[in-house]
Amino acid sequence: MWKHFFYPLKSYNIQNSDNIIYSNKYYPVYPISNSETKYQNACWKKNVPPMEKRINYSNKIKSQIKLKDIYKSKFDKYYEDNLKNTTIIGINFRGTDSRGDNRRIVPKYSIYKNYIDNIIKKCDNNYKIFCTSDEKEFIEYIYSIYPDKTFYNKNSIIGDKKSRRAGVYDCPIFVKNNPFAVLEGALFDYYILTKCHYLIFHQGSIPLSVLLTNPEIIPIPV
Repeated sequence: MWKHFFYPLKSYNIQNSDNIIYSNKYYPVYPISNSETKYQNACWKKNVPPMEKRINYSNKIKSQIKLKDIYKSKFDKYYEDNLKNTTIIGINFRGTDSRGDNRRIVPKYSIYKNYIDNIIKKCDNNYKIFCTSDEKEFIEYIYSIYPDKTFYNKNSIIGDKKSRRAGVYDCPIFVKNNPFAVLEGALFDYYILTKCHYLIFHQGSIPLSVLLTNPEIIPIPV
């Protein structure tokens, strides 16, 4: 997967002296002391990493992780053709298998609308919405309210409210069936979201990655 989408990590060699932390917990943990650990999310108020950490991560990501040109060019063209030179409201909604996960809370669609409307008031109609989700009903909902302003990846392979985990796989069925296509869609969403001015989101790895890549984006956690 990595070799398909990314160039090799740029001259990064792990040294014996490096402090490497591994956790097989559902949420990442970090050590506080020899006898205590803490969930990563617990130290990030409302799932927003502090600015100092966002800047630090951003520098590392931009210097080490390079998307292959064929994908970067495709994603950049979409941005140039559809979203450039306006205020971009990025939104991300995590649904599908989360609905059967008692560790997560899936918010109502209408909550997102309320946040969007509050931002629109500041934009004098000079805005566009970039909508991302693994749940097609959410994208259809946002598009139905803002049809002339909403953009999304129409080629992405995503699921619906009925998508659940695929057997022993801790992922929705559509991920198991089309892994490369689904990952390209996820990378597309991540890449374009990093170019947005606002990010409305709830818990998920894509919005977290966006926050750690672009420290300038304004986070609005749901």
